[in-house]
Amino acid sequence: MIFKLRHNLYFGDANSFLEIEKDTVTSIVNVADDFFIHEKDIEKYKYVHVALSLKQMNPSYIKDLAAHAVKYQMQYGETVLVVAPDAFKRSAFIACRVVCELEEKGILEILQEVKKKVPDFKMGDAYL
Repeated sequence: MIFKLRHNLYFGDANSFLEIEKDTVTSIVNVADDFFIHEKDIEKYKYVHVALSLKQMNPSYIKDLAAHAVKYQMQYGETVLVVAPDAFKRSAFIACRVVCELEEKGILEILQEVKKKVPDFKMGDAYL
């Protein structure tokens, strides 16, 4: 499952990088501590891995690192896919957080935007 949040920002689950349309995404940021992608599967993309956990509290600086990795790539012209096995938890949170910073909006506003498009989305699960 892949979700387009902005023209140059997507988020998705563990298989979303297999669903990428040709010539859309240029970079993949993996934000899961329990998911790894084999190099051969992503060799044509720039790849960053910043591990966020669902089992324990993530320090603010780790969440900042993940969000800023995505934001900086976007600012340099990349189209980024944020991935984790749980599309609507870690990857959704980081993607929404990036939009917050770039558009100077609150996280709740962006999470609600996702909920309008995906009614089953549980905002509380995505807020790390």
